[in-house]
Amino acid sequence: MINMLFYSAILFFCIGCTNYAVRTKDNPHCKTIVSGKAYSQVNWSGQYPAIIIKEDGDSKTYYGSIVEIKQDGVIFARKLSGRYNRPEKFFPFSDVLCLIDKNKELVYGKIPKEKEESWRVDFTIIPLKDPKAESLTMNFEPNEDFSFCLEPGDYKVREMKFTWKNDYTDFANELPDLTFSVKPDTENYIGEIHIDSTISGNESIKIPCISKDRPSDMSVGIMFGVVGTIVNEVIKEGEEVEHTISITNNSKPGTATESLLKKGKK
Repeated sequence: MINMLFYSAILFFCIGCTNYAVRTKDNPHCKTIVSGKAYSQVNWSGQYPAIIIKEDGDSKTYYGSIVEIKQDGVIFARKLSGRYNRPEKFFPFSDVLCLIDKNKELVYGKIPKEKEESWRVDFTIIPLKDPKAESLTMNFEPNEDFSFCLEPGDYKVREMKFTWKNDYTDFANELPDLTFSVKPDTENYIGEIHIDSTISGNESIKIPCISKDRPSDMSVGIMFGVVGTIVNEVIKEGEEVEHTISITNNSKPGTATESLLKKGKK
């Protein structure tokens, strides 16, 4: 018990030590800005095949098997607890909010927020001219624009952390040489960062990681996710996994200076 309290205190202290980069929304008067957008593939989190339908003014989720997909709807066999299944039933697409097949692929509709599996990434950066300077952590929320206030200069990514919800955390144990430049008194656009997605015509940078946080076997059930290679309930703390990032520059604002995050040579 004492050891747990000591560990919790140390963990709380370390979290408090993290120095986060200031977002422009918290300092709208800063003139030197680093901006971009983070994209993360959205996957289904939970049992599958699955169907979510509108029923009695509410949404209901059922699991089972897809019998047949027709032009105007789907025949779905719901699985109940135990050995018995409900008879096959036709659901018109007008009542279907989401349909997930046996490969965990979205067949129809949109995955609701509470069922989304979408990884985020944090970059911890240091000035190139002073590797011993205090580091800053930039949080990139999945599928959102980002905008930070930074001092001018050249920066290097020193650490990288991938997280999903509060249960999954992976730390990079081998990083490529990722750098970007920040020019003073302007918006510096470092590009679109794609997490665990393959972008045609762009190099996917592999990030070997060590898994840190994972839910217990009891709580994870059969819920799992896909992260580059497969990361599911068999992945435990301390095991090696792999994420990828790709960097593009397709939607730079007209007012921004290009300062693309780039991979150098080790």
